[in-house]
Amino acid sequence: MAELIEAELSSYADLAQTIEDMPVIVRSARRMRRLSLRATAAETGLSFMTIQRVESGHDFDSGTLVALLRWLDGPHPAETPNVLVPLPGAVACGEEDLFVETDPEVGS
Repeated sequence: MAELIEAELSSYADLAQTIEDMPVIVRSARRMRRLSLRATAAETGLSFMTIQRVESGHDFDSGTLVALLRWLDGPHPAETPNVLVPLPGAVACGEEDLFVETDPEVGS
């Protein structure tokens, strides 16, 4: 039983450390994804000021934490190679030739 309690406390300690590190984690992820504060706000559903405050190390609520963790864990277009993008003027009709494969690192 003591081992189970220690294991749970260890995972809680890891969670606490992650929360404490959120300013650095969010800033690093945003920069790696080459996003502005406003673009990050749009992707997370949070306000520009909230993202700015988190990155500055201000306190934030649990709703903000959940939104940021989901954003950090989710896929991001810049991290997904070979994205299919519609050609200009293409109509969505299921034909593959209306799409072109691009490498996001090269640019589109």
